Formats: sequence, C-alpha cells, structure tokens
Amino acid sequence: MQGDGNLVSYPVNISAIPENAYWSSGTVGSAQLLSLNASGFLVLIPETAHPLATGSYHAHDDGTIIHRATLDADGIFRLYLHNYSVMSPSSRVSIVWSNLHNQCKVKGFCGLNSYCAVLEKTNKTECQCYPGFVINPVDMFPGCYQNASDDGCTGNEDPRLRYKVASVDNISWHIDHPYSVVPLKNPQVCSDSCLEDCSCKAALYTNGNCNKYKLPLRSGIRSPDTTGFIKSPVSSYTCTDFRGTRSCWIIPKWDWLKIELFSLQSFSYTELENATHGFKEELGRGTFGAVYKGTLSPSNKIVAVKRLEKVVEEGVREFKAEITTIGRTHHRNLVQLLGFCIEGSQKLLVYEYMSSGSLAHVLFNKAATVRPSWRERVGIVLDVAKGVLYLHEECGVHIIHCNLKPQNILLDHSWTAKISDFGLARLLVPNHQTKIAAGVEQRSGYLAPEWQKNALISVKSDIYSFGIVLLETVCCRKNIELKVSVPDEMILSSWAYKCFKAGKLYELVEDDEQNVDLKTLERMVKVGLWCVQDDPALRPLMKNVILMLEGTTDIPVPPSPELPQAC
Repeated sequence: MQGDGNLVSYPVNISAIPENAYWSSGTVGSAQLLSLNASGFLVLIPETAHPLATGSYHAHDDGTIIHRATLDADGIFRLYLHNYSVMSPSSRVSIVWSNLHNQCKVKGFCGLNSYCAVLEKTNKTECQCYPGFVINPVDMFPGCYQNASDDGCTGNEDPRLRYKVASVDNISWHIDHPYSVVPLKNPQVCSDSCLEDCSCKAALYTNGNCNKYKLPLRSGIRSPDTTGFIKSPVSSYTCTDFRGTRSCWIIPKWDWLKIELFSLQSFSYTELENATHGFKEELGRGTFGAVYKGTLSPSNKIVAVKRLEKVVEEGVREFKAEITTIGRTHHRNLVQLLGFCIEGSQKLLVYEYMSSGSLAHVLFNKAATVRPSWRERVGIVLDVAKGVLYLHEECGVHIIHCNLKPQNILLDHSWTAKISDFGLARLLVPNHQTKIAAGVEQRSGYLAPEWQKNALISVKSDIYSFGIVLLETVCCRKNIELKVSVPDEMILSSWAYKCFKAGKLYELVEDDEQNVDLKTLERMVKVGLWCVQDDPALRPLMKNVILMLEGTTDIPVPPSPELPQAC
C-alpha cells in the first residue's frame, strides 16, 4: 500500500515508480488500509465503490471456511479459500480471486536475459532464452546467459566477424531504459547499427527509433509492432556445413560467475565519466580511492562512484569474482553495490548514494549543521553491529572488513547506518596492505593491536575497530584528541575506563548530558570496553555484542584495556 492510497505491485529491488509497476488497484487518494474480513471480503479502507474480491462464508460439510490473501512467489496477489471438514484434518483449497491472470504481466517473472511467452497449444506460460543465450536446466530462476566470453570494446577485429545479430519479432523489455535512441529508417539499419556499436548488446526497433540496450535484459515480454535484435559473439554458436547447408547451434557450458554477475550492472568508463561530470564532485577519499557523486541516465538515479586505486593487477575474471562476492551481500546495514566498470587499468564500482554522508562527518565536523541525537546514536551503533554480524556469520562468504571506521559508515536520510568498503581488502596490492598497519596514526587507533604484531587477523580484529567506533559515536569525539584540557582525556578508550571505574560516566557526554539515558550509556561503554581489549580472546563475538547492547544478557565488569601501541 502506497502513501497515496494506491495498492501497487512492483518487482523486488526496483525503484517504486509508476513505470516499474505491473498492477495497481487504481485507488489513488481513496484508500489507506487493505483489510480481509472473516467473510472473505478483501477491501480497501475507507471502502471504495467495490471490494477487490469477495469470498464465500458458507462452509460445507458442517466445517469451517478460512480465507487467506497472499502475494505468491510468482508475483501474483491471490485470495484463497480453505474449506475444512469435520471429517478430515485437511482442507480443500480454491482460488477465489487473483489480481492478474496472465503470468507474463508480472515484471521479472522470468529471469534475466529471457522473455515470457504463452504457448498457444497449452496456454501455459514459459520462459525462453534469447538467441545466443542458454539456461541452466537445474536452476532456471537466475535466467539465461551468453555461452561465450565477450571482450566488449577492447578488440580490433571487424565486428561482423566477431558477432551475430539475431532478430526476435514482437518483443520488448519493460523495465530497462535504452542507453541510446537513434531515429533510423528501417529495422535492418537498426540491426547494423547495433552490430557496429561495441556497447550495444540488444536493440529494439519501434516507431522509427532504434533503442540500444546493454546486458542484462530484464522483464522481456511479447509486444506487438516491435522488432528486437540480440547481438552475441560468434563463439556462442557451433556451426557445421553439410551438403551445402550451414547449421549452427548452442552448446551450453555452465558458468556460475556469469549468472551471479547478472545482479550487477556493467557500465562503460564513458558512462560513469558523464554521470559524474568528469569526476567533479568528490564525496570522500579513502584507502581504496576517491568516491564521486553521479547521476545515471536516463533514470536520474543518484549514485556514488568509487575509482579504485592501488588494486591488484589481476585478470578480469578474478576481479569479477571478488566483486561478485560483494554484490551477493544484501543487508539493510550494508551499502549496496549496484554495478562496476572494467576497462583496461580503470576499475570503478557503483554504489547506492547515502544522502547524509559519513558518520565521521556528522560526529567530528564542527561545521555539520545537524548531529544525531542520543537515541539516534544508539540506533547507529546497533545498525553497525548488525551489519558486521551479517558479514562475519550470515552472508554466503564470510567477510572480515579490516577497515571499519566512521569514514566507512554512511548514513541515509533517516540516520540508518550502512557499512561501506567491505570485501575490498583483498583487492589491495600487497605493499599497500602492509601500509594499512603502518598508518595507525592516520587511522586514529581503529586497527587492532594484532595488525602491528603481524599476528593472525580474524573477526576479532573487526570487533576491536567496532569498539572504538562505538565509543566515538556515544561520546561524539575522536578516539585520539591531542587538544584536551586534561592529559587523561587524550585517548578515549582509556578515559572511558577511568570514568567507568570512578562512576563518572556523565563526564563523557557533558555536552549532551540532559538527553542521555545513563543506564544505556553504562551498557554501551561496558560493551565498548570489552571490544577494545588488547587480547583478542577477551573480545566478544558480534552476536554476543548485540545481545549485550540490547540488554538481553548481563555484561560483566570489563578489565582495563591496554593503551594502543601507536600512541
């Protein structure tokens, strides 16, 4: 239910804008709530002229009727009737109503690079691959992928020798926007134009325009009066000549990396250069390179573009394997990777844009106009903890961040905290990896002591960094401050312990004392002190950190943390 009173169906992970919807109740301004009553009436409240659906309240066999409204896995919203009989523990199930009857109307029902078609003889829905693409018969959900590698714009060979263009009549892509629209006189000219354009992987000719697209192609569906063209490497096809007839077919070779990469959008360097206006507005600069604000065309979606520096000069496939791992991580408290660019030595990553900037900016920048309240700071700490827990224990490939600090914690418009730069440590060149440990003074003590001892780096190293971030967020100051009135206050973790032992925790938040809950403050400080213990074995795992932060489990009195060796 949207705020405007319209009940709308959208594909997941797609912007909730009208052009991406595949069904709507058409009740803008006249509804606030969807309700299903015991009689099976599915209605929008305040009631519109007619209910969406009407069930049955007459039970059979002296039994009971239960109605259930469900948005099913196929994207269709249905009202079910369960008729329970006193003679049987099971129920008879029937569909009373559905918002759509044509499965192909559901955008995204078929996977990437495939299209939805209704078979004429059986009237059944089927997902089919485009010419030059194959599907894994074991798992069809990810969609189809090309059966050959494509070096894009890097080759010098005549494109007519490297690619084939196959036509598909009456086809369209409902979600994707073309990167280029060119008025051309006929479909053949459109096909030739796509063949000669190294960025073009598919084209649609409609209403005298040639619309060019990149992969992946989403939400393919039959559409009248359009002609589609799909460009594939010649190596996708195996061809033989027999008695003057040339035959070509596709031999599938399963490549899971290609399937996983479909969730990430591939950009050209020129696209990102244009999106950032020549990398003009720098949002920040860190270990891995600079980040710039950009706007993608034609959707006008604002993004953050990171130009990677000091990365390992490895092969394209190895680099894609690393970013595929990053792209598979989806969590409310992680900055989402949207796409990438690989052109020669240029490697760029495209992330979702976080409008409130970094935690470091709102905590430490005196020019910042707004600072999060005490309650918001407590929420930020919990957000970061949940993001780290996901990286350590819940995602498919467990990730140690190795660079957790307020500069890498970003905030959206509602102060929700999301961790950035996770999974990038393995991309650093070896010499620069060692400089991380050497630059502790620059990092203001975020790195665990084991970094300087060349000891084993584990999830407990991230716990140490989290502890420093926690104390900084609670106290709204940096871990190391040289300009202080009392020397004891220079190192935050040491000062926090002294205040805790003396029962004077209020001194840590003197500027905000009236708004701070002292019991919550004590709980937060005790957790932070456990996290920054010099001995990794004493630091708790993140799942236990969250339990302590939420007050679910008691927190023992922490011992004194050792002073950071860099100080």
